[in-house]
Order: sequence, then C-alpha cells, then structure tokens
Amino acid sequence: MITSATAAIASSLATTAGALGWAAASDFRHYIIPNTVPAVIAVAFGATAWFMPFSYLAGGLLVGLIVLAV
Repeated sequence: MITSATAAIASSLATTAGALGWAAASDFRHYIIPNTVPAVIAVAFGATAWFMPFSYLAGGLLVGLIVLAV
C-alpha cells in the first residue's frame, strides 16, 4: 500500500533526479549550471527529510557540509 509519505519521498527523489539531469544537460550544452538547480535539490531534500527519522536529516546535512567544506 502506498502511503502519502512514500509518495512524497518518491516524488522528491524523482525531482532530485530530474534536477541533476537538467544540470548535467545544461552543463554539457553551455558549461553553465542554472542557479535554480541547487535550490530545487535543497527543497526536495527538505521534503524527503520531513518524512524520515531525524538521524537521516542530520546525516544528510553533515555529508552536505563536509562536501561543501572540501
């Protein structure tokens, strides 16, 4: 049975995949990644984290901070 949380997580992951595809295509064609792509990915992460336990949110934020720090 598909719950609303499962549907929200699936749509957030599909949105993230689409944004990453859009970024890759734009970078391949113009060598520019639109500024809206990171915002879309951040919003999709927030929507996914809303339905997950806090440890997933904390882990995701920690990995993001480590990646951005390097």
